[in-house]
Amino acid sequence: QNATLAASEINPALHATLTRPEQMDGADYRRAATPLLLLRRAVPEIFYAYTLIPGPQGPRFVLDSSRFVRNPGDSTPVAPIGELYDEAPAAARTALRSGEVTVSRDPYTDRWGTFLSSFAPFRDGSGRVAGVVGIDISLARLHDYLQPLRVSLALALGGSALVAALAALG
Repeated sequence: QNATLAASEINPALHATLTRPEQMDGADYRRAATPLLLLRRAVPEIFYAYTLIPGPQGPRFVLDSSRFVRNPGDSTPVAPIGELYDEAPAAARTALRSGEVTVSRDPYTDRWGTFLSSFAPFRDGSGRVAGVVGIDISLARLHDYLQPLRVSLALALGGSALVAALAALG
């Protein structure tokens, strides 16, 4: 849903004008990235939000929210406009090809880390897929988020087992 929401807010005409890395310092880049930035602020669990466009050799980056919002401890480089994403997961390639929302079923690792991701297409004025919004959830961050829930569940199950054993003895 998050990727779909951000994709619905991308301005495809503005997005299409971003073709060179030096544009990353301009007002158009920031304006085009606004839906990704709003999403990152609203959903802190999102580690990366970006856009990809199809290319002859594979998906290429256009927008990268990390240009404006960095994760604590993240020193990886921001993907410049036009950089080939040769490590793109199958879900990204499928979304670009099919025009349908896709979600990575299994974690994948690239040079930025290990993630579960979703990809939602956005279309140009003629209805063709102009690109996709990619949303990454870091497995390390997800593990940190789920750890207290796992401990609580283990304690609850252990407590229930102890109560059941005491009741059986009684």
